[in-house]
Amino acid sequence: MSSTLGKLIKGIPIRLPGYVCEGCGDVRLVPCSNCNGSRKVYNEDEDQLKRCLECNENGLV
Repeated sequence: MSSTLGKLIKGIPIRLPGYVCEGCGDVRLVPCSNCNGSRKVYNEDEDQLKRCLECNENGLV
C-alpha cells in the first residue's frame, strides 16, 4: 500500500465477509436520533418547530 489512500487506511480493520451492522442492518444509514427521522425539532425558545440540523433531507444520518 504505497498510495496515499493506502497509507490513510492502513491499520483500519477489514470487515469480515458476511458481517452485518447491528445498528443499521447494513443499510449504512440510520434515522436521526435527534428528530427520529421527522426532520423537525421543537425549539423551546421560539415556541415552534425548526428543521433538524443533524440529519439530511431524508431524516437520515
